[in-house]
Amino acid sequence: MSDDHIKNIRPGERIEDLFVIRRIEMRDYEGRKYLVFLLGCSRGKIRGVYWGEDAEDLSHQFAENDVIKLCGVATDYRGERNIKIETFRRATDDEIDITKLLPAGRYPREKLVESLYRRIDSVEDEYLGALLEAVFTDDFVEKFSIYPAAKLWHGAYLTGLVEHTLRVAKICDIACDFYPDCRKDLLMTGALLHDIGKVEEIKIGGFFDYSVAGRLVGHIVLGAIRVARAIEEIPDFPQNLAAEVLHLIVSHHGRQ
Repeated sequence: MSDDHIKNIRPGERIEDLFVIRRIEMRDYEGRKYLVFLLGCSRGKIRGVYWGEDAEDLSHQFAENDVIKLCGVATDYRGERNIKIETFRRATDDEIDITKLLPAGRYPREKLVESLYRRIDSVEDEYLGALLEAVFTDDFVEKFSIYPAAKLWHGAYLTGLVEHTLRVAKICDIACDFYPDCRKDLLMTGALLHDIGKVEEIKIGGFFDYSVAGRLVGHIVLGAIRVARAIEEIPDFPQNLAAEVLHLIVSHHGRQ
């Protein structure tokens, strides 16, 4: 399938592609079992129907969040696009590319990473700069730059977390122009670190969901723990400065 939005699929068009199962339901029509899917990919969502004789057996083998490869044809049903599925199977790990299955931001990831590193490099304070370098390792940035900012709301798409972080950093930068007494390095450090716990709070599969730690602990505490551990590894990091950084993280939802 082309990269056009799902709404542009034409009736009669052949489809052979990967989709995430958002919902699967077995139904009965005049004694015949069939499967109804809500399928998703980076281009949107679409309904799929499978009338195969093995529908009941397959209903026990597949579930929400599974990635499948299907062959079928686009149809119209009550004014909406559907896929009449002829065959489908579980996708192999080698076939799965989350960038084609999940919604993504409009800005190139590489450009966002460049902007992130520029923000990090702008911090002149010795200890805060060392902290940012300790947290934003290449491996961490690789993960941080692909994650969504949320499961459902702001930035609920691939690269959403780094986009959101850069927006907050820009707002803080502008605020410092109006309030020259602001401690810009500290504020910028807080902006860059405030949501780093999202990489542990959210898990990426066929769609975005919360991890066990995300549900039970939450990104604020997870982020504060990560930063506290990084601070412990920096020799002579000032205690008061450490408290101020952690305060910015734990209070950014309005609670101390």
